[in-house]
Amino acid sequence: MKEENQKLRDKLISMEAAKNQTEDKLQSITNRSDSLSNQLEEFEKSIANLKAELDTFSRTNEMVEGQFERQKSINEILYNQLSLTKVEQNEVCEKFHSQDLESENKTKPLT
Repeated sequence: MKEENQKLRDKLISMEAAKNQTEDKLQSITNRSDSLSNQLEEFEKSIANLKAELDTFSRTNEMVEGQFERQKSINEILYNQLSLTKVEQNEVCEKFHSQDLESENKTKPLT
C-alpha cells in the first residue's frame, strides 16, 4: 500500500509539474498574443495616418498642378504680349529710321 501511495504521490507531483508547465506556456502565449495584438493596432493606426497623409499630398499635388497649368497659361499670354510688343517696337524703329532718312535727304543740298 505504501508503494502504491508513493506511486500516486509521484504521479500527482508529475501531473502538477506538467500542469504548471502548461499554465506557464499558456501565460507566455497569452502575453505574446497581447503583444502582437497591440502591435497590430499600432500598425493599423499608422496605416490610417499614412493614408490620410497620402490623401493630403494627393490634394496638394492636384492644387499645385492646377497652379502650374494656370501659370503656364499666364506665361503663354505674357510671351505673346511680349512678342507683339517686340513687333510693334520693330515697326516703330523702322518708321523712325525711315523718317530719319527722309529728313536727311530733305536737308541735304542737291548737287
